[in-house]
Amino acid sequence: MAWRKGDEVIEIEARMVGPKTAKAWLIDLDGRELWLPKSQAVNWVGPYGDDMDLYTFEVTDWWAGKNGIS
Repeated sequence: MAWRKGDEVIEIEARMVGPKTAKAWLIDLDGRELWLPKSQAVNWVGPYGDDMDLYTFEVTDWWAGKNGIS
């Protein structure tokens, strides 16, 4: 289920930590490693921070809820 115009989104800050595929990024969100499907990221800003590995993502509320984030 990809993001559609009008879907609720939330903003998270996470580190890019590992491999990425054509369809997803491996992120570290508060010590938890999660695969973030690119279809669930509405917008992102980064890299920034001391190690240039921080990103701010706008993700779908559905994906956040599924992963216990919202």
